[in-house]
Amino acid sequence: MDFQTTTAYEEHWHFVSNRKPGHVRRRRTRTLLWTSLMWLSGWLAVSSTAFAQSPLTDDADSQKGTTANLTLSADSTVYLKFKLTATLPTNTPGSSVAKATIKLYLGAVKSPGIVDVYQLVSDWSEQTIASAPPILGNLLQAGIPAQADQGGKFLVIDITPAVQQWLGTDGVGAGGAPNDGVALAARDGVNLTFDSKENSQTSHEAQLNIQMVDLTGPRGTVTSVSANAPLFVTNPTTTPTISLGIVPAANGGTGLASPGAASNFLRSDGSTWKSAPLAATDLPPGSVHYIQNSTSQQPATDFNIGGTGKASIFDAATQFNLAGFRVLSQPGTNNLFAGIGAGAVNAGQGNSFFGNSAGLANTTGDFSAFFGSGAGRTNTGGSNNSCFGSDAGRANTTGFQNSFFGREAGANNTTGSFNSFFGRSAGLFNTTGWTNSFFGQDAGLQNTTGTRNALFGNALGQENQTGGDNAFFGPFAGHGNTTGSSNAFFGTFAGDINTTGSNNTIIGVGANVGANNLNFAAAIGSGAIVNTSNTVVLGRNADTVQVPGALVTVGNIFVGSPGKGIILKSPNGATCRLLSIDNAGNLMLGASACP
Repeated sequence: MDFQTTTAYEEHWHFVSNRKPGHVRRRRTRTLLWTSLMWLSGWLAVSSTAFAQSPLTDDADSQKGTTANLTLSADSTVYLKFKLTATLPTNTPGSSVAKATIKLYLGAVKSPGIVDVYQLVSDWSEQTIASAPPILGNLLQAGIPAQADQGGKFLVIDITPAVQQWLGTDGVGAGGAPNDGVALAARDGVNLTFDSKENSQTSHEAQLNIQMVDLTGPRGTVTSVSANAPLFVTNPTTTPTISLGIVPAANGGTGLASPGAASNFLRSDGSTWKSAPLAATDLPPGSVHYIQNSTSQQPATDFNIGGTGKASIFDAATQFNLAGFRVLSQPGTNNLFAGIGAGAVNAGQGNSFFGNSAGLANTTGDFSAFFGSGAGRTNTGGSNNSCFGSDAGRANTTGFQNSFFGREAGANNTTGSFNSFFGRSAGLFNTTGWTNSFFGQDAGLQNTTGTRNALFGNALGQENQTGGDNAFFGPFAGHGNTTGSSNAFFGTFAGDINTTGSNNTIIGVGANVGANNLNFAAAIGSGAIVNTSNTVVLGRNADTVQVPGALVTVGNIFVGSPGKGIILKSPNGATCRLLSIDNAGNLMLGASACP
């Protein structure tokens, strides 16, 4: 059209060049107008276009190239290659390509996410794709969304720049790039399945559709032109440039002399156009396709951003999630839960659960505080419990008013109540024992059903299982006790030999019983040993026991060692005598040193 218009103009100019000057100018003006109208008719018309579909030659994923389906996931990339010259005219340059798109059939969307498309810069083969994958080049398309509802539909991807480079200036890549195909890479957890050319069920192999501008076809005709100034040809040897001025809306224009301020929108009222900023009335209220600025909750809407969101206040009606899991919520009355699964089914009130699965099964329990992964995990109806530490009070179900502090403290307690366990694994195996106080790492470790025990010290009462009413104070005091009850052991290693004896009192470092099953035995003093039941021992053999006041007894005083007796001191304290008995039973009074 441009060539014909210019030729017509030139021929007519030569034809009238021999006329008089004035006549020539008038004829030339008419010719210029006619020429301009012809040129304008070509450029205002919709250009006709040509299309081509290039055949798929190779397709594969990271595993192999002979499968019926191509998998796109975090560990599998999809590769495609097409032959351009099979359907395009010879020597078609890349500049003649208006648009090139790949059309892919989504067989399944196993997980939604993002698809990125890269141009490949090295050759590859379907047979060796797993061992020799090609190299990724320029990013052609980024952030293509793959939604969950796109399964069974087609995905169209624009790769125009790559096709233009593959064709180059001569149709075979001169000045461009080799045709090594493209790669589809997964992002944000996407997992898709595409049909390959080996799929005999659907015949939905990938397609490359190429659209080119056809400059030789007809372009339509201008029926009328109006102008408020003369039409001028800027260069008579080239295509003319024509200014039409303001085109009214009735004739298909905007009726505007300028586009308006930056960031303005073009708005129609049904008859005219205007350029103005976006107004609140331009957005329909209640739409689910955008987030509205409002103080009231917008129903049935979601938002998803890939960057960082900031706000002065985030006000969530029900909960906060991380990576799809609830991490902070306050359901019910006066509750606060932080951590995945914390208080998941709670119906109680006044509870605070912090940590993964803390208070996971709690339903009706009230006023409890569970802090740590798995703390109070199986508690259902127990109330007023305080469990601090990983798995502290983990198995508690209905036990109440317990205080467990330390990792696995009271971890196996089920229904036991009024217990206080402080220290790592303190009361670890206690199940139903109640009113126990265990302080120190592994204190009361093996206690199961024993009740009313007070164990204070590292590993104290570690072997006690069912014994109750015991009080052990000091490292390893009562260490071996298993079923003995009502014992009082005070001091390091005090009574550590006892296992089943009961009602014993052992006071002093190393003070002990002579057998593990004594009852009502007492040893008082460091190193004091009592060997028989129903016996009180004060000190060691080497110790002197003094009674500053009067010694009153309703029973007998027994001196059991030969040669020993009762030493009597004179009033002035200068003389002492030993009152003893000989083998015949006669009283003996002999000299003795005063103690």
